[in-house]
Amino acid sequence: MTQENDVICVEDIMDEIRAKLRAEALAASIPSFSTIPVEIDGEEKTVDETQYKSRLRYLNAHARVSYERTGLGSGWKQRVKRVLYKILRCIILPIVEEQSEWNINAVDCFYKMQHQMDELKKQNQKLQEDVQFLRQQRELK
Repeated sequence: MTQENDVICVEDIMDEIRAKLRAEALAASIPSFSTIPVEIDGEEKTVDETQYKSRLRYLNAHARVSYERTGLGSGWKQRVKRVLYKILRCIILPIVEEQSEWNINAVDCFYKMQHQMDELKKQNQKLQEDVQFLRQQRELK
């Protein structure tokens, strides 16, 4: 493994892996993302990319948690709820804000992972094309 100042250089590692793949012509046997099994609720399933992207959009839309509530009721119940709401606001609001910040950061991480997966797919596709080209060149000789 290549390290620079105790930091792992991912690009160098990826270059080594790509070189090995090219040398061994394994690019064609790498499974696609949708065929990798994942355990969900104790059951092994495969990941559907469109479903993943749909869930990611849902998370993005619902990342912020709101403490503001409407429809507290009517009459004396409404007044009691409003008083409790105002008293607890100073306690609960920081917790809600912290949760919202965490949710937003988690969604951001998921988007970054999706971007990295897309980039890796493009690289994998290019490697597969390179392997096919090299196989054709070898057959011509």
